[in-house]
Amino acid sequence: MRVVVIGAGVTGLAVAWKLASDHEVVILERQSSIGGIATSFRHLNFTLDSGPHKVYSLVPGVLDEMKALLGDSAIAIPKTSGAIVAGKRLDYPVKFSDLILKLSPLLSLRLGFGYGVALLSSFFRRRKPVSYADYFRQGFGVPAYNLVFRPIAEKSFGNPEQLDAELARKRVPYTGVVKMLKSMFFRDKRLSAEHFYYPRQGFVEMSNILLNNVIKDKGKIIFDAEVKGFEAEGSRISAVKFLHGGRMKRIAADFVVSSMPVTVLPAMFNAPPDVMSAASQLKYRSLLLVYILVNKPKVMKDVWTFVADRSFVFQRVSEQKNFSPELGPEGQTVLVAEVMCTANDDAWNSPDDYLYRRVIDDLVKAKFISPGEGLPFHVLRLKDVYPVYAIGYREKLAKVLSFTDQFENFITIGRLGLFNYNNTDHCIDMAIWASKHIRGKKPLSEWIETRKRFDEYVIVD
Repeated sequence: MRVVVIGAGVTGLAVAWKLASDHEVVILERQSSIGGIATSFRHLNFTLDSGPHKVYSLVPGVLDEMKALLGDSAIAIPKTSGAIVAGKRLDYPVKFSDLILKLSPLLSLRLGFGYGVALLSSFFRRRKPVSYADYFRQGFGVPAYNLVFRPIAEKSFGNPEQLDAELARKRVPYTGVVKMLKSMFFRDKRLSAEHFYYPRQGFVEMSNILLNNVIKDKGKIIFDAEVKGFEAEGSRISAVKFLHGGRMKRIAADFVVSSMPVTVLPAMFNAPPDVMSAASQLKYRSLLLVYILVNKPKVMKDVWTFVADRSFVFQRVSEQKNFSPELGPEGQTVLVAEVMCTANDDAWNSPDDYLYRRVIDDLVKAKFISPGEGLPFHVLRLKDVYPVYAIGYREKLAKVLSFTDQFENFITIGRLGLFNYNNTDHCIDMAIWASKHIRGKKPLSEWIETRKRFDEYVIVD
């Protein structure tokens, strides 16, 4: 049985890994490298990740799978993360003591009053939150929403009044103030890990190990293969068409697993106009990664720090060597500033020199570095990496999936393939379930039921 896997990111490679021992597996990868949006690359004397990635999971069995896969290359990293709020660095998740001791008394009082109002209102409220804004205003109070949750949403995804409450639930899995306060006193693993694991030579090492295992089991990968469409016979996909070496080619398939953006699939199937319209209304946000060299052994206490204040261009800063000291030379380090944008908007099209100046100025203003310490190093543009959970996205996604579900030997998975805001551990989980479905030759109806579990994922920072 030949399984064609589209995409050599973590999701696609994990599916191939799980199936290659008893299936003929062929991976089609559009790029000349692997790892997708969770990869690493060499730049001068450093190994750099495409943003901060970690090995951690609360999904039963997944962390054990990832650690076993990495073996001795997995190193344990104490997870210290922070958030800059009102000009102060607080521990993340936010601790009650930080709110009292680090913020001004007046601001602490306002936050406490807002919490109290939200708590009292919850006893009388019957309407569930619809928007991201509803979720945080109802759960944590208007002052906390305006101080932290609103600006981070505006910088990352857009108008929080137009974002679905599901985005808020994935980021902060609480339904109200009381549970949030409990989490401040009793560390809740659903919100933050105490430590995580990391491949010592860079995150792409996980993808390298996955691919090596696939090849060891006689699986194949074709690089620079851009999928253009499919051939179907009734309710089954019979072949995948792709551009390779300047020529259109086809490969016969008994089953197809796609991790391409779900939004591109309807056009490849010549879907009806209503399906094409639904797909066109599902949007992704893109990411600018601005790497800044600092001639010091270490800069940050945190592995990453969230920056909610809208006056800063970035929403998170991380330090590459805090994940593994082997990723760069002694005496130097690299900070990674994440700037969310939309592909081809003004930020996306900004010259690198402008991005360097803006990021370095803000790093100085936020007191990550001193004037003169930051040096331009690299800029990486990642297109369409974060699904935007705009209100109404569920119905549009359901219409697209209802169309692709008519093909019984085709499934789409992954962050982009299911329009599912998740982490790499969730992609591994999806791959495990997909391989079970294919190996067990289960009916499509079971896969549709399995897919519901993916909606329960929570982002653990």
